[in-house]
Amino acid sequence: MFSDELWAERTRLERVLRQIDIDIESAPPGTLRIGGVKKKPVLYYRKNPSERFGTYIKKSNLDTARKLAQKNYAQKCKLNLAPKLDLIDALIKDYDYNSLLSVQKSLPEIRQKLITPYTLSDDEYVKRWLDTPYDQNTDYPESLIFKTANGELVRSKSEVIIADTLLRLGIPYKYEMPFYYTKNQSFRTDFTALNVKKRKTVYIEHCGRMHKENYRDSFFYKLKKYSSAGLVLGKDIIFTFEDEDHPFDVSVYEKTFRDLLLKG
Repeated sequence: MFSDELWAERTRLERVLRQIDIDIESAPPGTLRIGGVKKKPVLYYRKNPSERFGTYIKKSNLDTARKLAQKNYAQKCKLNLAPKLDLIDALIKDYDYNSLLSVQKSLPEIRQKLITPYTLSDDEYVKRWLDTPYDQNTDYPESLIFKTANGELVRSKSEVIIADTLLRLGIPYKYEMPFYYTKNQSFRTDFTALNVKKRKTVYIEHCGRMHKENYRDSFFYKLKKYSSAGLVLGKDIIFTFEDEDHPFDVSVYEKTFRDLLLKG
């Protein structure tokens, strides 16, 4: 959403400004004066404004010249960025994506029931997403023996951990939903999760038997199909892993869950 992009740009500019302040504060007092000719410049250090020419900077002391030049550059950049931040703040204040929701909620109840809203609240969007039916997986029902905190039956203890982690983080998900990599061809994803802020789907695949060669083949098959559908690993898909020697540790992946599924 536009407001999310504004916040992202504001964060980026604030990060630049922090580095600018560091460069200004860490530089020695005074300014750099450059004399001589273009092909053979001569550098001088003016410690205070009253100095007209300053002290000649030897080649052995070029670090001082670099810091003074960086400070001057940083000061100019700070003057350039300040109005940009003010403009972004003004846009964020004026651009309220949820203002359409405010219009909707301000209507009398009977009118709200008669209209088709142009936008949904996050709660309404999540409810519709979760309530949208899909064909349940009927293959190997005898292996669905592990119950999640949400009440689903899944196929491994590691899948219980993933489901319960998503629930704890407040991330909506569906288990073994079909993923269509062509119009008529599909396979079952382990988890289809929703980034509510972005209203974007992210797929989670748990690879629990990577010590087995035929199982690794299925991993590469899915990876190739996701890629052919235009999805990007680490952006649209999360793979989690374990094998006989390396048990599943969800803490390794929780930051990825948060980054891809909770941030706007």
